Amino acid sequence: MKKVEIKIYIIGFLALLIGVFIYILARPDTYISKMFFSIVSNDLYILKYDNAFIKIAKIYLADFLWALSLVCFLYIVYKPFEKRKLMSILCTGIFGTLWEAMQFLHFMRGTGDYVDILVYWSAGFLIILLTREEGKAK
Repeated sequence: MKKVEIKIYIIGFLALLIGVFIYILARPDTYISKMFFSIVSNDLYILKYDNAFIKIAKIYLADFLWALSLVCFLYIVYKPFEKRKLMSILCTGIFGTLWEAMQFLHFMRGTGDYVDILVYWSAGFLIILLTREEGKAK
């Protein structure tokens, strides 16, 4: 495994882990959150705080981190190496757009937020910055 792939793998894993913790700590109505808070103190519940950072973190940061982990893992597993940046970006962006469209059209629960679509695409394009040293090595 190349140095860039190891970095992408670590970033993807950390993004997924941090996104899960934000989700647990910010959304108390989920099954996972209820399990977590039955074991740990409710004092960790961050939804009770009402400031701009907490609102952005609970609404958009978890989605961004999950999209970032998806693009990182797609980058690692997609083997036609010359096209993997493009395929990682497209798969993440299209998946996120379809996900939000299904929410918007009420095929599934959710808000169908346009900003979430921008979040998914921006996470996808971040792979270009994360792998720029790979292009320099060639």
